[in-house]
Amino acid sequence: MSARSHVRVTIPFVDPDAAQRFAERPDAALLPEHFRQRWWVRVDLELDGRETDLDAIRARYRSLAGIPDSEFVRAYSWPTPDFDTPLSEQLEALFGADHARRPLLIGFYPTGAGWARGVAAGPSGAIDLSASDLSDALGELGALANVVLRGDPVARSSFAEEPGEYRWVARRTGERVTLSILSFRDWDDVPDERGERLLSIECTAEQLAEAVLACLDDVLARYGEHGYRALFGHDYPTLERDALRRQLGVA
Repeated sequence: MSARSHVRVTIPFVDPDAAQRFAERPDAALLPEHFRQRWWVRVDLELDGRETDLDAIRARYRSLAGIPDSEFVRAYSWPTPDFDTPLSEQLEALFGADHARRPLLIGFYPTGAGWARGVAAGPSGAIDLSASDLSDALGELGALANVVLRGDPVARSSFAEEPGEYRWVARRTGERVTLSILSFRDWDDVPDERGERLLSIECTAEQLAEAVLACLDDVLARYGEHGYRALFGHDYPTLERDALRRQLGVA
């Protein structure tokens, strides 16, 4: 697998006409928000290699746009999934070198036409998942994490297939949570016991919530609310994300 990175550069302009001209580039877009008395242009890039020199990229776009050194050009990067390779084989590329030390990893990547690919991993293993827009997969997962963190003993969510489903079942005892991901051939109201257990992870309620919030944050950074809806057909779960941040005390 050849690792690739997505880089997003955000450039401030004092002159709206200069911002509009720069936004005419094929890789650029003028953002509708106008704040700090600046107009902002976003540039999205796909680059080869895991290592990306963000300082060099900032300097390049500062020069291209004619932005003085006193203005801060923002640049962020994140790895791009290779959908020709199982996501469960890309954990280091997607989550970093310390992925093996984390109790739970969750990734969700809309691919278009109402479908998404996903991955869940922990010390006991990693599995690939998929979801269709028959269910609000990410919204339900956010709701599950909020319910568990609130103290409910059992919570469920679903990644709908066509047919079938991946069912997430979280059972809380004290501060500990057992998260099971079950596979069903049909999408129906059947008991958990009839599903095939694909993965079982032990963690705390807070660790579960943190993993789900990290997934929600990653999706928002990658696609934005409008991009997410265009690819997956559901509204981005802002309410669930905000509720998790409040419960976890994230500023």
